Amino acid sequence: MATTWRLLLQGEMVDLQHTAELFPANQIARVSQESHEYFLDLPAAPDAADDQDGLALGRTALDEINAIARLMDHGHRPVRISGIARFDAKTGAWRTTVHASLEFAIRLGVRFAAEVRDANEKLMPAPPRTTGESPERILELIQNNAELGRALYLFNRLGHDWRGMYIILEAIEDATGGEAGLIKKGRVPDGSINNFKATANSYHALREQARHGSMKSGIPRPRMGLEEACGLIDALLNRWICDLMTIAANHKP
Repeated sequence: MATTWRLLLQGEMVDLQHTAELFPANQIARVSQESHEYFLDLPAAPDAADDQDGLALGRTALDEINAIARLMDHGHRPVRISGIARFDAKTGAWRTTVHASLEFAIRLGVRFAAEVRDANEKLMPAPPRTTGESPERILELIQNNAELGRALYLFNRLGHDWRGMYIILEAIEDATGGEAGLIKKGRVPDGSINNFKATANSYHALREQARHGSMKSGIPRPRMGLEEACGLIDALLNRWICDLMTIAANHKP
């Protein structure tokens, strides 16, 4: 019989609130507030032998939740698991085990947008990350699409710099048969993917921010700034999700 796992969450208050607002009720995972604490519930998770198995299940689900939250709001900072609760059938209560090694310092207050700078070190406003799809629908979609799940996992885990964005792009390309297949989809303006790669790979254009250190090749100046590069990856992810949602809707009985 499946066990309803409850995992105690930590993070900045605004991010915990944001996560709970996005996932208030879902059969796969939901985030709720009780008193001053926030919990991740996994109603459909398989039974686990011990806390470590439960933590592994929780980390997987939370990676997906954080990725979707970050896609919808650039200012979102990932929340983390700090403990796990198991239901005690004898007492009818939840028993929570706090894992001190998982705890981290948090700050209360407003969310600050991450600093984004272009290739010339000019401070740029962080690009908005929004999607028209329901976060809960995206979470359900991930369960049946490992390639999307991997791309969003990387989107959540990696820094949104040139190297991180390039790795995420590679994951997106895997789902379309490579660069040529992705370009053929027409999800972003012509030339934008090539401009992104040419810029990201050039030490001449980005110096220490570039993916490569060789000076034997590479364009002399960037063809786009980091703000535009982040917007490109956002657009590719959002339009991929929209395409998958359309396919799913067309195949409903």
